[in-house]
Amino acid sequence: CVPMGVETERRGRVLIVSLHREDKRNAIDRELADGVEAALNTLEDDPDLWVGILTGTATVFSAGTDLKQPSSPATERGGEYGVIRRVRAKPLIVAVEGYALGGGMEIVLAADLVVASTTARFGLPEVARGILPTCGGLFRAARALPLNIAKELLLTGDQLSPQRAYELG
Repeated sequence: CVPMGVETERRGRVLIVSLHREDKRNAIDRELADGVEAALNTLEDDPDLWVGILTGTATVFSAGTDLKQPSSPATERGGEYGVIRRVRAKPLIVAVEGYALGGGMEIVLAADLVVASTTARFGLPEVARGILPTCGGLFRAARALPLNIAKELLLTGDQLSPQRAYELG
């Protein structure tokens, strides 16, 4: 049984950061944001580490903000979720299985590289409820995707498959 929260593992010069709150679809609460912040601070501050990998569980990357939170939990160095507004000198890779929705998609958009399994699904479904993705999705989607696709995701809340994302570059 894996404990809830954030786990880290060093493999040579790589720091693997895993979200473990699967029963809540890895929704980011204060505890998870603080755990990601601490892990990514270690990555940035340790000269023996060269790259970070952020991942979820085998069934879900992240559903974004825990809706029981008053807002997206932010941290001192990383901003929302401990990662969105972080100034990084080292590359961050996200490894996605299952859903990366809402803030989970915004974390994906903040990364340097995305590795996605065939089970991955990306989207900003909050727009279907009249909520804007204000943790970076509004501007990063248009930078990472063709403008018409970014607009489609931002206006409809539709999801993007990993195959389609791959085809779009």
